[in-house]
Amino acid sequence: MKKHLFGAALVLCLVTVGSVAMAQTIDDIQYYNPETGAPASPYAGQTVTVSGSVYVVKGTYNGGTHYMQGATGGISFYSSSITGLDYGTQVEVTGTVSTFGGEIQIASPSIAVTGSGPEPTPLAKTPVEVLYDYELVGNFVSVIGEIATVVGNTFQLTAGDSLLVCYVDSDTGINLGDVQVGDLYQVSSPCVVYNGLIELKPRKQGDLVENPGGDTVPVIDDINCANWVPMAGDPIEVTANITDNSGVSSASLYYRDSDGVSPGMWSNVPMT
Repeated sequence: MKKHLFGAALVLCLVTVGSVAMAQTIDDIQYYNPETGAPASPYAGQTVTVSGSVYVVKGTYNGGTHYMQGATGGISFYSSSITGLDYGTQVEVTGTVSTFGGEIQIASPSIAVTGSGPEPTPLAKTPVEVLYDYELVGNFVSVIGEIATVVGNTFQLTAGDSLLVCYVDSDTGINLGDVQVGDLYQVSSPCVVYNGLIELKPRKQGDLVENPGGDTVPVIDDINCANWVPMAGDPIEVTANITDNSGVSSASLYYRDSDGVSPGMWSNVPMT
């Protein structure tokens, strides 16, 4: 996967000359010490250009972190000023190779949108494969495993004789109320590293699927409304993503009036 040290040093010299941004593969940039997990990118501090498809959008974890999946791997980039990037947006990113919390990222990026498409398909991996492979950092992965522990905003999947940490950022709005020890879950997530430890960091409720391959419980997320505080008589459109392995034939929206003190009776309307 990685080039020998002579080759890496030669490419580094080529990138440095004239401070010109050179297009590189994400795979070459995303390099960690296989023993310690410490970032060891041969392009650290250099300006590079990479391309891929966005699969983590601004606001998921904070006001600027994005992840993209390219042909050779995945990587994050941070900018609080970037707007309009959605799942599946194809981008070309130019910025400086840096690190945050021990994970390699592209800092101070400039973005060129090159197209759009579906959200990238995650790579199917086992908990053990993820836990011990720094080559996967930055990639969008899908992992099926048994819940070993649930504590606060963190749960762990059994990974052989070890445990794979799944950290839920409060900004995602993910509810772990139904996640119980012994349950089988499929977790879709970027593979991240924090202070040398590989973790999963799911993006939204739909990234957690209980009993995959069986009759799963429908997952409702991305609930949104163009105007949560309309004027009296104004129409209100509420949207949501509903996912179920058996398909969704119908859905209803339940709502009620409230004066902040005494909520009214529930009413419902069919969704389209």
